[in-house]
Amino acid sequence: MKAYLHSMARRDRWMLLALSLLLSSCCVFGVSYVVGEGWAVLPLWAELLLTLVGIVPFALGLIGADRLFAHISAPPSAAVSIRRQTSRRLLWSSCLQRLPRKCRQQHRQLPFWALFAIMCVLWLPWVIPNFPGGTYWDTYWQMWQVYPEAHPVPLIQWADVREDTLTDAWLVDHHPVLTTLLYGAAAWVSDQITGTWMVGVLVLSLAQVLAYAALFCWAVCCFGRWGVPAPLRAFAFALFCLLPSFPVWADCVVKDSTFGLFFFPWFMMLVDCLRTRGASLERGSSCVGMVVLALMMCLTKKTGIFIVIATAVVLCWWFRHQWMDGLRTAFATFACQGVACFIVMCIVLPFAIFPLAHISPGGKQEVLGPLFQQTARYAQAHELTEEEAAIIDAVVDVERVQHHYDSDFQDAVKYYYRVDATPEELVRYLGLWVQHGLQDPEAYLASVAAIAGQYVAPTTYLNLRMVTVDTKLGEEKRPVLWNPPELDGLRKGLDEGYKALASVPVVDVPFLTVTYVLWLPCLLAFTWWRRRSWYGLLLVPLAVVVAFCVIAPVFDARYAWPMLLAAPVIVSLGSDVPCARACQEAADAPGSAVRQGMSEQEAL
Repeated sequence: MKAYLHSMARRDRWMLLALSLLLSSCCVFGVSYVVGEGWAVLPLWAELLLTLVGIVPFALGLIGADRLFAHISAPPSAAVSIRRQTSRRLLWSSCLQRLPRKCRQQHRQLPFWALFAIMCVLWLPWVIPNFPGGTYWDTYWQMWQVYPEAHPVPLIQWADVREDTLTDAWLVDHHPVLTTLLYGAAAWVSDQITGTWMVGVLVLSLAQVLAYAALFCWAVCCFGRWGVPAPLRAFAFALFCLLPSFPVWADCVVKDSTFGLFFFPWFMMLVDCLRTRGASLERGSSCVGMVVLALMMCLTKKTGIFIVIATAVVLCWWFRHQWMDGLRTAFATFACQGVACFIVMCIVLPFAIFPLAHISPGGKQEVLGPLFQQTARYAQAHELTEEEAAIIDAVVDVERVQHHYDSDFQDAVKYYYRVDATPEELVRYLGLWVQHGLQDPEAYLASVAAIAGQYVAPTTYLNLRMVTVDTKLGEEKRPVLWNPPELDGLRKGLDEGYKALASVPVVDVPFLTVTYVLWLPCLLAFTWWRRRSWYGLLLVPLAVVVAFCVIAPVFDARYAWPMLLAAPVIVSLGSDVPCARACQEAADAPGSAVRQGMSEQEAL
């Protein structure tokens, strides 16, 4: 260990310390505020002391992961005996002879169809009990909007404030309009044909399951072509097949799952771009495909535009020196993504499509939700003056702020936003919010940590959506969506068994939310930093996802779904072998920058 630390450059040691401090502080403060339900269960001095102590185990974990990936990617040792090599060769030969020739040619990897069949079979125990597919209250509201009986539609579909937020618009952009039209059309057509939503939800859920299975198997095949070591390919495939979150959330009809269908291939194309130093985007189809996927990400989830634009800005800056070196399409592709998404989402939709289609934009409560939560937490520890109460009440119901603070549920406050609040009233509230934050910053930290700690601390396992919304329409309460009672026992048994397994210490690590949201990205960040790998740029879109988890209105694994999708991919790239191999191939290609006399570092 001492020799390993001495072999590290100074900036590597500083990065090790920074990441260890981040992991330790998130763990200690997250646990303290989550267990205390918005109130620290430990004094500040104890939290700081435990944070310092926690640096050591987290640093050892980072070092261990780095050495493990180095071992996996290392060439076979020359000390292996000839007999052992011969026996391995004979074993592989006998096994390979029984496989199709196409399989033997693809790096001793099963073909796509075989991977797809295996994955679907392993997913069936989770998909069948959840018939016709998982849904949310959000999904119900999106489906119901297309019905004439649902009008006038409210800006906030919350029982206590619904009547106060009615609008005569055709649709409300509280949830992305594209998914509203997709879900609503499936439900309405199904209702017209069968009298229920069951077939429509079933079609949507099965389409998602098959699409996700195909995408995951395609990714594993890509790993084989890229030269990812066999142990990492096997681990990625096992994670896709065996972690219950993948089939359950693939089967859930909700905007987050639909968004993932475009995020995952976009992320894989980003990996290929970094692996080949931008050469993969020289193909026109790849360039257009990535821009289209980016647009679909923005149209299926509101946070998509932040992921795309942040990645576009960083990657445009990164490829700025290659504009004249034959890789100009890499710069152009990311520039087009950022510009196209900004124009469509910030200009075309709000100023052209929405007015023409009579669609009302969503309220500001989603943006102001974290601020309302902090104000509510402040009001639990301090008595508001009449003037302060009046300023708050002009923007959000002050009675809810004072008496209905929920440490892990922002909706209890934010949905009481005054939709008719004027800009002047909002400005006065923001000024008061800043003033309260300066007076009691710990209250603001507590309001965030009580929810964020469930994502960035080992406090909560990944929940599964093993139920649909029991829906009845009209005055006659006509049932249109439900889980068949015949499957209740199987569904509840699986759900309870998963909860029991995910609650066992140590065994729960693969099921903890923090494993995918923070621990794995930090492990890979250190490994890539040590190797000066371009794969470190993959952390840009993932950092945006984590940031939105930190300010999420409630804990739910669907908010961390992009992190789950990315986890098997980034783990497979931990050895950096695909990047090194692609770089070497690029260097050996005629006319490359490296062959023209530049060093690899200068070429980068």
